[in-house]
Amino acid sequence: MLNKNLLKSIEKDLENALKEVGGKHGVEIRFGGGTFDEADATIKFKISSGMKNSDEYLKQEWDKHCNFYGFKPEHFGKKALYKGDEVQLTGFNRSKPKNCINFIKIKDGNEYMCSRESGHGIFGIPDEDFSERVFHSDKNSCKYCGKKNGSPDPNILCPECRQNFGHTFYSEL
Repeated sequence: MLNKNLLKSIEKDLENALKEVGGKHGVEIRFGGGTFDEADATIKFKISSGMKNSDEYLKQEWDKHCNFYGFKPEHFGKKALYKGDEVQLTGFNRSKPKNCINFIKIKDGNEYMCSRESGHGIFGIPDEDFSERVFHSDKNSCKYCGKKNGSPDPNILCPECRQNFGHTFYSEL
């Protein structure tokens, strides 16, 4: 019969084994929770390459999506003063459409988010008209319907699909 104490003990053993397996393959494997009853237990694991928080990955993501938000590749890492503290632009959070700009406070490393418009203001980057910039490019087509998406990013949906689905990126469908 399974109980909470037994599963806690098993969890500790699994964490040690997962560290060893992860080290062997160059990834991080963590226990991710689970569910149980008296007869069965389901355990989840999260495997991470560690790349997602690397400077190289963040810069690649920045270069890929910066135009959509009205920034340029050279704005990555830009520093500014905000409320008396030095802050640095670190990337995007595409899953948060309203507060999609990420930055850190240099002195303590705390992470913050703000809107696209606020990001332009904080870092002193002029923001051209969003709709003019995004919707008048003929570079790529929407992966869903084939219409021009008005973006240099092929993962962006066209304006009609964005409105219909409530998402900006094809990969979110």
